[in-house]
Amino acid sequence: MSKLGEVVEHNGVKIIGYKNLSGMVPFHASDVYAKNVQNVLLLLFPKGELNLDFEDEIIAGSIVAHEGAAWSPTA
Repeated sequence: MSKLGEVVEHNGVKIIGYKNLSGMVPFHASDVYAKNVQNVLLLLFPKGELNLDFEDEIIAGSIVAHEGAAWSPTA
């Protein structure tokens, strides 16, 4: 059902037949990683200043030290 170099749809399912799919993956992975880093930084610095909102599960789970001591969201 796949066609080389094409994206086809069969019964509502897209079948990707790219010729060089493996060569495309690193580019997309880098984009996704960069977007994740950007989103974390925007969360930590919402108005250009550091905001450690420990009620936010992403921030709480990311911080390993605070005010010179090891920190854990469960501690």
